Amino acid sequence: MVQGVTTAATLWLATVIGLCLGGGQLGLGVATLGLGLGILWGLKWLEERLLEDRRGTLTLTLAGDGPTDGQLRETMHAAGYSIVSWHVAARGGEASVRRTVRCEVQWRGARTDDHAPAFVQELARKPGVRAVRWKT
Repeated sequence: MVQGVTTAATLWLATVIGLCLGGGQLGLGVATLGLGLGILWGLKWLEERLLEDRRGTLTLTLAGDGPTDGQLRETMHAAGYSIVSWHVAARGGEASVRRTVRCEVQWRGARTDDHAPAFVQELARKPGVRAVRWKT
């Protein structure tokens, strides 16, 4: 990923505007300023609407009668999310097994897309799900 290009271009633009205004070319300097601001604001608007790879972490605490790993994976895939990593920890006896599932998921979304996806609420309503935590 390339970063810092906008900053470098803005510095060059400020230099050009300064040279135009300092050299007495007021019309050209003001036109360059207007054009530069319009382009920068337009690119910022466009960047906010472009989809990018996003990641989030889902942590579930499940009782013994909770959904299986396969059911959890199926729910996430059906919602359009890819599983990047999957960790399961279990404790307790056979009668009171308690599992903690922690997975990192990936999806394509807008940069401002920070809310919990709908499938998280769907999982929270399933029997045997004791706790749900979502972190973007």
